[in-house]
Amino acid sequence: MIPGSDPPRIPQYVPSVLLAVLALLVMASRSNPSLPCAGARTAGEVQVRGTSPWAVGVAQEVARPAGRTAVPGGQPTPTGSPERSAPAPARPTFRPTAIPLPTPGPTRTPRPSPEPTPLPTALPQGAAAPQNAVASDPRAGLPPYVMGPTVEPQARYLVGGLNLGDASASISIAYPAALEGPEMARFDDLAILPVDMDGTNYARFVSEYGGKVFVYPDGLSGSVVLNVHDGTLRGSGRILEAEPLRRLIEGDLYAPYSLDVIEANLQRLLGREWLVEQNGVQGRFRLVRASRMNAQEVAFFRERAALISAFVGGIPDPTRSIIWLMCSGRQPGEPSGAFVGRYVLLLELAE
Repeated sequence: MIPGSDPPRIPQYVPSVLLAVLALLVMASRSNPSLPCAGARTAGEVQVRGTSPWAVGVAQEVARPAGRTAVPGGQPTPTGSPERSAPAPARPTFRPTAIPLPTPGPTRTPRPSPEPTPLPTALPQGAAAPQNAVASDPRAGLPPYVMGPTVEPQARYLVGGLNLGDASASISIAYPAALEGPEMARFDDLAILPVDMDGTNYARFVSEYGGKVFVYPDGLSGSVVLNVHDGTLRGSGRILEAEPLRRLIEGDLYAPYSLDVIEANLQRLLGREWLVEQNGVQGRFRLVRASRMNAQEVAFFRERAALISAFVGGIPDPTRSIIWLMCSGRQPGEPSGAFVGRYVLLLELAE
């Protein structure tokens, strides 16, 4: 407008035309409710045409602007400084509820993983029918052994008044905590996982650490093989059931004693007492043989888990014996890994 001049005049028909156009727009929006309205959604909302909860969750995740976090109900919450803005016009708005995306993985309660993770100490199918992928005869290549009378099938798992095949009755174990002296390490309420044909209990043993032992009958003698975990759980620092014994024998996991020292420590433990208790019955055993199985021998016996008694030269009295199997740390020259060896201990009922 030029200074000093009269203001321009607006024709009287213009407001009427604008009102008519506005009315047409309102009628058009009501006739098509699925039509997106650019000014009706606040930042972070998204129009969802499908009905799948999973699709809703995905759509909201994709449409969420940077600097905001999701909360239950699907409404974003700013994480930075709040910004002032004019309120949006109020109108009914469809606000889909965000459904969390499914989390892959097992349905069991998560368990902390040990540090390091122990390798399997026995194959479940070996206890029922030993399989050898290389030789047709599983006994081919076994070290020399002398075996006493084999335990009858109906008496397997039974030793010293204990029933180590009874999964409904937990056990307690105790063993030397020092090379000299009466101190003992004790662990109570250990669940028994007997070998089964579908391998369920074995799978639990090698994936759920703490409070469990895995048992199966030795195929040559019929004696019970008692698999016990060693290692330390991450996070909680919980020591597993055979860890004090492993440390006593070989020291630090990542800087173990030499093989000569380990052998000397095993010899010093011979004759020492082990305790196994169940339902008020206490079985008292003594260590009569003990050997470390190196990584190459572990690989050999992995397909011959049910023939483990041959490694200790046989069992003089299988009806009174337990084979204790646990892990050992890596020695120089062995393949990389934390637990690449094993300890095989033969326990016999004390007189």
